[in-house]
Amino acid sequence: MHDHMGVNLAPKAVRILDEIMSDSKVQPRVRVDAAKALLDRAGYSASEERKKPLGPDDIEAMSVEELQQFIQAGERTMEDIKERRANGAKLIDNDTRQGVLG
Repeated sequence: MHDHMGVNLAPKAVRILDEIMSDSKVQPRVRVDAAKALLDRAGYSASEERKKPLGPDDIEAMSVEELQQFIQAGERTMEDIKERRANGAKLIDNDTRQGVLG
């Protein structure tokens, strides 16, 4: 069963998440959730990112494809933030965020 998951289902799940994330007709929140799921499974968890920001050596070690994905994820995050702010969301600092997220 585990082999079936890894060989057949996992790649399919990643393709579906990629399709959702890339489809401009899908609601932005759903696209962001798909992007977060992909990033998390690729080892770029949000909590890890907050703990250890990328430095020049990390970026230098990335492949061109990884850099493109990193940039695209950042652009999606910026668009999501802009949309939330336009809808009345307030910007909070890291200390407030840590208090809210625990």
